[in-house]
Amino acid sequence: MVVLRDIDDTNKLKVSIWLRHTLNFQDMGMRFVRKELVLQEMIRVLKDLNIEYWMPPLDVNMRNAPPLQSTRMPTTWNYS
Repeated sequence: MVVLRDIDDTNKLKVSIWLRHTLNFQDMGMRFVRKELVLQEMIRVLKDLNIEYWMPPLDVNMRNAPPLQSTRMPTTWNYS
């Protein structure tokens, strides 16, 4: 399902794409393969139509990162 969420400044569309996948618990990786194929096809269509697109940013949480050993840190950063 494709849902138009918002129109900004008359030249930006925010669209949500909801995929429905019937799960086969013996092959869970197939869901991600199909999702990737949909994204690749969507990117191809947008490029063919000369439409710029941006994927939303992803949050990355690093819990077990090694301690920082660099002295090239910005002065506003606190490190221990």
